[in-house]
Amino acid sequence: MKTIKTSLYLATLLIALSCDPIAAANFKTTPTTTTSNQVAPLSHQQILTHLMIGEMALQRDMPETALEQFMLVAKATKDPEVAQLATELAIQLQSIDDALTASEIWANAAPNDVQAQLVAVTLFVNSNPNKAQKFLLNAFNTHTADIDQHVLIILSKLSEKGQKNLTEIVEGAAANKPDNADIQLTAAQVAAVQLNIDSAKKYLAKAFKIKPDLTNGIQLQAKLIRYEKNDDKPALDYLAQQVDKYPKNNDLRMFYVIALTDNSMYQQAIPQLEILSKDGTYGGDALIMLGETYIIQNKFSQAENVIKKALKFESSTDKASYYLGQLSEYDNKNAEAISWYENVSEESEFHVPAYLRAAYLHSVSGDYSKALSTLQNSSPSTFSDQKQILLTEIDVLIDAKEYDQALDNTNSALQVLDDDVDFLYARSVIYGLMQKNTEAEKDLRKILEMDPNNANALNALGFTLANQPNRLQEAMPLLEKALSLNPDNPAFMDSMGWLLFKMGKTEEAVEMLTEAYKMSGDNEIAAHLGEVLWSMGKKEAAKEVWKKALIASPVNHEAIKNTLTRLNIPVSEFKVAPVKTNTTIPSQKATN
Repeated sequence: MKTIKTSLYLATLLIALSCDPIAAANFKTTPTTTTSNQVAPLSHQQILTHLMIGEMALQRDMPETALEQFMLVAKATKDPEVAQLATELAIQLQSIDDALTASEIWANAAPNDVQAQLVAVTLFVNSNPNKAQKFLLNAFNTHTADIDQHVLIILSKLSEKGQKNLTEIVEGAAANKPDNADIQLTAAQVAAVQLNIDSAKKYLAKAFKIKPDLTNGIQLQAKLIRYEKNDDKPALDYLAQQVDKYPKNNDLRMFYVIALTDNSMYQQAIPQLEILSKDGTYGGDALIMLGETYIIQNKFSQAENVIKKALKFESSTDKASYYLGQLSEYDNKNAEAISWYENVSEESEFHVPAYLRAAYLHSVSGDYSKALSTLQNSSPSTFSDQKQILLTEIDVLIDAKEYDQALDNTNSALQVLDDDVDFLYARSVIYGLMQKNTEAEKDLRKILEMDPNNANALNALGFTLANQPNRLQEAMPLLEKALSLNPDNPAFMDSMGWLLFKMGKTEEAVEMLTEAYKMSGDNEIAAHLGEVLWSMGKKEAAKEVWKKALIASPVNHEAIKNTLTRLNIPVSEFKVAPVKTNTTIPSQKATN
């Protein structure tokens, strides 16, 4: 679907809200002085003056004044660009009268601008359906492709009354233009969304009679088959037939591929993707999807080869770089992975995830300054991304044992977000590492006051109490609840196993810890399991657990080494060369 600018989406929001009497009561309804369409002619100098005042008002955050100036110029000149600016500003200010006036000027002044026509349709759908239908017909005369999809977007944002009006408008347009396949298709789409299946099939039959290879029509037909049969196979069979019938229709082929992959039919998707990989429009996406298919099948070498080919498609370069970073990381080629991650551009949705992974890899290698530098050089564009960057910086500082700085960063965040669960949890971890159990407990209990079912906080508090001999009984219900919420979490199982050990239930502890270690291979769990076995006199079994863990993981040996030191076991007994053990593609979120 080709993109129609933001005006349409702002308009749908405004008109939807305007149909809600409660929302309408909250509108900024202060009228401007421009409600009349009768304006005196303006000289060239006056026009420039009004435009300059409007621009200055925008720069000074005075949008109401700017709207008044732009409306004067739009009415006097009928200039489409000024009318568009006035329309968008009126929508943002929720000034319906000005939005209607400006959008009509814009649509009439730019009859070949499909965006202008669709915005006018949206705004007039309730107040003047006849005008709305005129503008809709103008849109079809100007640009038929994918208007059905834009109409569906408008429909989804309207009130019940607005949806009824738009349906009648579309049906009227279909009656006025019985030989226009795209209008018949739009009527079919609208009927289908409202589950008026008989009408949808009627309009779709008319569309196919005019244009049998109508892509969106074939897609809709497949959806109707799926709906009526309640089975994917007949719909997929129909799509396969249509792809064979229209082999040059790559829009349809891509739709078929997506349907196949949604049904996990990856083998059937591969030949279709290979065809699409040679297409100028879909080539990059097809190669990425082909790579994803190979990853699912654990064919990582083939995945890397095809994803590298996607680099030549500008639209796919960033996604390809991110995936190649993941594949390199999977293969323990961390320097190569970092290079791929840092190749992802700032504009990409993969930019922040890529930089988080790069920072994580720097951190696990012990280059904490580089990890922090990488995070600081990222460009988060959303609050969520910014928050994740801050949390990861704290994680890196913890890994570097810079606990005071980590605590300062966390406290700074909590000064702004005083009840943020993530930062409270991060601070509790830091307090725990600083042996400030009272402060850690306070933060964890605050989390549980806000969210009694926060499994991570339940586990962390339970584990904290499990290390305090006089509070073991308090720990048990917390860990039981955490496990009831997430019974297959190895970290939670580790906490419970450790508590059972502290309570003298060593056989149960070994059983729990052994299962947890099988699930995760985590060194901290190995440290706990080995210690329990050692306490039971099973010293060779304990050494075997520790030795296996140290061989398996090239980093994060600290938990085991601390345990060995505490038990007066020479660490030199366990000197082994690390080997690669990654078995899964790493997650997109940097974690430690």
